[in-house]
Amino acid sequence: GNPTHDQVRIYRWLPDGGHLLIGQAPFDAGPQGNAKFGAAVALGRVYPPTDLTVGPQLIVGAPGVERVFVYRASKSIQALELKLELELVMELSSPEQDGGSGGDDGFGHSLAVEPWPVAGGLHSFWVGDPQRAQVHRFIGDAGLSFRHDEPDSFFGYSLAVEFPPDRMAQPKLVLGAPRHYAPAGTYRAGAVYELTPPAV
Repeated sequence: GNPTHDQVRIYRWLPDGGHLLIGQAPFDAGPQGNAKFGAAVALGRVYPPTDLTVGPQLIVGAPGVERVFVYRASKSIQALELKLELELVMELSSPEQDGGSGGDDGFGHSLAVEPWPVAGGLHSFWVGDPQRAQVHRFIGDAGLSFRHDEPDSFFGYSLAVEFPPDRMAQPKLVLGAPRHYAPAGTYRAGAVYELTPPAV
């Protein structure tokens, strides 16, 4: 991802250490630009069909416009080289309709995908919205929100999902809140939280 230029490109690494551009996610940032498209990137089976012969979808955050875009890839051969054609199949916006400013820290700033499929073979995935100190868990386009009680903590600034060794175990989400106040409330020490999502 290259959020400075609103680009997400896919490269294939070559045996000689070089790389070859094989695909680029289509996106129009408009005349103003600054969508921060590519600020976060993830892969997962988050959009039907979940046919295992088809690769996972590409998930891209654009916090400047508070959107998350999901692309499906198809393969082609051009001039004897493998190419990926990316098609936009789903677009998500912040469930909060409060006119947030977006910028670097809006909805789509961070992404994480749970390791095991849940409903209908889809993977749950998380979207961070540190500007509002909240995170959203999506299954398809259905979302559930979790909000921190300290509104300027930047809760959800970074996200990671624990991969439990047992597939029957519920994965945990680890979240960063870099502007969380220390217990005395006198300075921003930052904090890391662990969240267990509800079973589906």
